[in-house]
Amino acid sequence: MSSKILTKLLNILIGLTLIILLFQVGFAQTNPVNNTFTIKSAILGEDQKVFVYLPKDYEKSEAKYPVVYLLDGEYNFSFTADAVKTLSSWTNRMPSCIVIGITSNNRDRDLTTIPDKSWQPPQPIPAAGGANNFLDYIEKELIPYVDKNYRTQPLRTIIGHSLGGLFAVNALSVKPDLFRFYILLDSSIWWDDGRVAKRAMSYLTSHPNYNGRIAWIRDKIPHEVWFDINTEFLAFLENKRPAGLLFTFTELENETHSSLVFPGTYFGLREIFSDFAFKFEEKTDLAAVQKHYRKLSENYGYSVSIPEQIYNNLSGQLIYLKNFKDAIAAGEAWVKDYPKSSSAYETLGKAYLENGNKELAINSLKKSIELNPENPRAKELLKQVEK
Repeated sequence: MSSKILTKLLNILIGLTLIILLFQVGFAQTNPVNNTFTIKSAILGEDQKVFVYLPKDYEKSEAKYPVVYLLDGEYNFSFTADAVKTLSSWTNRMPSCIVIGITSNNRDRDLTTIPDKSWQPPQPIPAAGGANNFLDYIEKELIPYVDKNYRTQPLRTIIGHSLGGLFAVNALSVKPDLFRFYILLDSSIWWDDGRVAKRAMSYLTSHPNYNGRIAWIRDKIPHEVWFDINTEFLAFLENKRPAGLLFTFTELENETHSSLVFPGTYFGLREIFSDFAFKFEEKTDLAAVQKHYRKLSENYGYSVSIPEQIYNNLSGQLIYLKNFKDAIAAGEAWVKDYPKSSSAYETLGKAYLENGNKELAINSLKKSIELNPENPRAKELLKQVEK
């Protein structure tokens, strides 16, 4: 893709960001919110509103899902949910996830750590210093509520922009087991003269077996004008991080600290799950697909299922290549993993038919129609095989 086309696309993204930010409150009913709930937080002494996005097949399945926790949910929830939907449901570039939008009644208070007395912020923030208290709320009240009321996997990602990114870096050193993946959107690690990032580096240095991922996204400005801590933190993550910590750094051109949150969320999710997508080759077989998802299961800490779309693409490719034996094996695995899928039985029936297994083809196609009486392709195939 040429730089001109990329620039044009990024400008479009910026425009969409401004539209969303300007009209988010007035048109809240258009947000992809499956549910909202309020926690009466004993830790904070306040009511906390929470936004929830559920994957499209959540109600139809019994699957469990990783959870993306988003700070500043009252502002950034809508396009974050759309990014997750695009990358998971439409392109299989990340797993289907639940998205939890975390809100705050006082952002300056809840996302900042207590600064050292020798340091003063650029402008007075009287209520600053509540980050650890807010983190306690997330750990002891919010996450237990989400795990109790929704089907969740143990893999948790946190996304934070600006002071939210500072909060995420602080969480890494204060409660390192709470999240595995971190997306930092131009995080304000200059706060308190960089002490939060320095504590994170100290923790990672003393824990060489740490296993996690960080995607750091920021606007592209000359490194000469960076705060020193940004340079130090980047050098550490690029050259001295634990071997098990995967790190990517992305600078977005033609963006500002404020505008990058929209495209940065998409790119951050894409980077943090960069190993998720399966790449088909001419001789891809079921064993290669299964190997890929076994490796993902090891990396993510839970059993990652092969998506139906992957089974569909694999079976279709094998049938096209007239490799009917392997197509049947793929179809049988698909049916085993998704026993309520009409498409799985339809494709398996077609593979049986192409391989000359008429009786098995009829049984599979009838099962497909039983699961979905309106399936026209299965009906047409059944007519052909019963002639």
